[in-house]
Amino acid sequence: MPSPTPAHFADEPTRVFTDWRNAGKTVADVTIRNQQGEGSMSPSAHITAQSTLAPAINAWRFYLEDQGHSPHTVKAFLGDLRLLASYLPPDRAIGAITTADLNNFLHWM
Repeated sequence: MPSPTPAHFADEPTRVFTDWRNAGKTVADVTIRNQQGEGSMSPSAHITAQSTLAPAINAWRFYLEDQGHSPHTVKAFLGDLRLLASYLPPDRAIGAITTADLNNFLHWM
């Protein structure tokens, strides 16, 4: 069985990106499963490459909590991401964040 993966992003907003159980399914597929009591759909289902960092951070928080990570782990990961969000322009799409942006951020820290 593959291990769960973090939320990731694609060009089409209808794809579900919560974990490996929902990989490749559309939001409608997962919504039907949810109505039948099978699994859950997190806010990460709506994160696309055009999304900004703020909603992606929120979706990541839900993912980490759903995976049972300790509150301390969640707080640490989110703190790092919020620092990155404060460094980048607030309207920067996550799909537009480059390796150079991340390297500059690390240098800035």
